[in-house]
Amino acid sequence: MVFIKKETFLCLLISTTIIADKCPQPCTCFGITVTCTGKGITEVPNDLPKETMNLNLNFNQISHIPKTAFQGLYQLKNLQLSGNQLNENSMENDTLNISTIETLDLSSNLFTLIPRELPPNLLRLTIFYNHITRLKVNDFVNSTSIIYLYVNDNLIAFIEEHTFDPLSSVTEISLSGNRLLDGSISRSIFMKNIKMTHLDISINRLRTLPDMSYFPSSLTFLSILGNNITVIPSNAFKRLTNLTHLLLWEGAYTKLEDNAFNGLDNLYELNIAEDNVSIVTNMTFNGLESLDTLWLSGNHISKIQNGTFSSLKNLRIFWLDFNKLASLEPEVLDTQFLPHLVAVSITGNPWMCDCHLKWLREIMDKGPFKIPDSHLVICDGPAKLAGKAWDDIKPSDFVCK
Repeated sequence: MVFIKKETFLCLLISTTIIADKCPQPCTCFGITVTCTGKGITEVPNDLPKETMNLNLNFNQISHIPKTAFQGLYQLKNLQLSGNQLNENSMENDTLNISTIETLDLSSNLFTLIPRELPPNLLRLTIFYNHITRLKVNDFVNSTSIIYLYVNDNLIAFIEEHTFDPLSSVTEISLSGNRLLDGSISRSIFMKNIKMTHLDISINRLRTLPDMSYFPSSLTFLSILGNNITVIPSNAFKRLTNLTHLLLWEGAYTKLEDNAFNGLDNLYELNIAEDNVSIVTNMTFNGLESLDTLWLSGNHISKIQNGTFSSLKNLRIFWLDFNKLASLEPEVLDTQFLPHLVAVSITGNPWMCDCHLKWLREIMDKGPFKIPDSHLVICDGPAKLAGKAWDDIKPSDFVCK
């Protein structure tokens, strides 16, 4: 139970009463929050209560903001302006020069550039769904305190060298849903962001994997899904020793070179689902001893060598569904090498349900790991079993003539 001192409660009550009494029309007020969402207003209300901490002006028709709009709001922290008609020329000089603002949302507006002036102590900038085409070297020099930067879903095709250098405290950068091409991301672009843990460059137009030689080793999460990259070269992520989650799904990947993931000693989840990978070898997954979850769903894998996964000593969850597998040898999923394996998904493969696959049907009944959705595991052959689900047939039905 949380106890609040009487004096503190009275202060909160008085603050709430003040806001309610002075709430500008057509907004609503609660506590220290003023909400004017979707009211059709064309300008910032000029009688905002000075105690306002959270100001929501989303989804209106505001196209111009004078420098006096937020003056006097001595504790304004969260300013939301998404869904308006704002661009980089809509705000007068010093409009956002407010030291208390920590969170700013400019999404779904008409910006083609990052605004010239941003709050000096800004921690979170959200400016997705605009028309920004380029990130420039001086974009963030006046807001070096940013920790979370979301410029996804714009039209960004190029990032100037040193653009992110001022952001020495940034931990998350999202550039997903843009138009980044090969060469758009230089290998030193994030070199000064030594605290960054999350980077999202998914759903762009990359055809080759960016050179990550100078990407910060602090990264724990990296998403490159939904690009046109076809090859993951050997040692591509070697510097990213603290990476725990790597997302490569829904891309164009056809080839994973031997030792592609070497150096990722702490990787927990690897997602290569919905790609075009057809071959994996006993060298593909070297260096992934900490891996817990592996997604290979929706690829074109038709054969797996013995020992391909034997280095994955901590693997628990394995997705092999919707590939081209007709058979599988017991050594591929040998729990002597995969002692922590608890589930393997194998649905959507053209299984040849003969004596060579009897061992896997037996595991469905006896373990040591689970095969989920057994009613969706369907035999493609032989003829007498074609179309039958595994939970409708027995291991003794898996025979060879």
